[in-house]
Amino acid sequence: EKARELEDSIAKEPANIVIVMVGEGDRVTLKSSSGRRVAIMSDEWRAEYGRRLDRIIKAVKQKNAGVYWVGLPNLARGDANQQALGMNEVIRERAYQNGLRFIDAIAGFQDEIGAYSAYGPDMTGKVRVLREPDGVNFTEAGNRKLAHFVEKELRRDLNQAKTERTVP
Repeated sequence: EKARELEDSIAKEPANIVIVMVGEGDRVTLKSSSGRRVAIMSDEWRAEYGRRLDRIIKAVKQKNAGVYWVGLPNLARGDANQQALGMNEVIRERAYQNGLRFIDAIAGFQDEIGAYSAYGPDMTGKVRVLREPDGVNFTEAGNRKLAHFVEKELRRDLNQAKTERTVP
C-alpha cells in the first residue's frame, strides 16, 4: 500500500532530480508473492524486498530524472543495525543495477572505530547530538549533515554535467 502511495505521488509531481530514502520501517517480516510470511533477512525476504524496491525504482525512472538513493544510516541497536546493513546491500545492488546513484549514509554517522554514535561533528565542525534517543531518527543537526552528503553528490554531478554538456 505504501509503495502504491509512493508511485502515485511520484507520478503526479514533475521532477528533474529525485532523492529517495526509504527503509527505516521495513525491518519486518514480509509476505512473499505467494502470501507466505518470510523472516527478515532470509534469502526469500531479500528477494521480496528487492522486488518491492524494483517497483519503486520503476516509478522514479519513468520521470527520466536523476535519481539519488540514500542508504539507511547505522542504528543504535545491534540487531537493528545488522538488518539495516543487510537492507543497504539489497538497496545498493538494486540502485547500481538500475543506474541510480547510491549515497552511503553510514560513514558520516560513525565514531572513530566505526560504531554507532549519537554524537558527531555538525556542518560547522562542532560536536553535537546528531541522532534522536531512539537510535534511528536524526536531530535537526543530523538531518542537515545527512542533507550535506546528498548535496555533495548533487553538486559534483551538476558540475560535471556543466563541464561536459555546457549546461547553463
